[in-house]
Amino acid sequence: MKEFPDLKTTRCHLVQATLADAEAIFEIVNTLECRMNMPEFYSLFHHKERIRHLIQVFSEYWQLGSGFLWTIRTSSGIVGFVGVMNIPDNATLFYATHPAHRNKGYMKESVTCCLEYFSKQYTETSIHSVIFDDNIPSLRILSNTAVKIDLRQRNNP
Repeated sequence: MKEFPDLKTTRCHLVQATLADAEAIFEIVNTLECRMNMPEFYSLFHHKERIRHLIQVFSEYWQLGSGFLWTIRTSSGIVGFVGVMNIPDNATLFYATHPAHRNKGYMKESVTCCLEYFSKQYTETSIHSVIFDDNIPSLRILSNTAVKIDLRQRNNP
């Protein structure tokens, strides 16, 4: 069994999501921002049992080499999560921050760290992220990265 990548930034520690993290991820998913900016994700995972299933599935994805799911930890606890799925065919980056920890730069640090890891491990694989055109925080996070941004219009899901 290969070891899950343990990533560190200046202020954040990214570790594999476990079932013990389900409650924190559930809190993040069940926010207005997640409903608005990740509607398909929210519709699938807004129940605790589904969050537990998500964590288990991503553990299997990791073993198969097709995905990651990290929780982002600081001295305050879990502040968000970041994942990559559908490697290598359609590598897709997704992430969310707990409302109490937004606008502090944690996600920018974490996404940058994940992308550095990804680019070293999957040199021939491009990565994209689907973002609504009015999601300014995500657009700022992904500016100046190698992520291909697939913009969606809010009124045209």
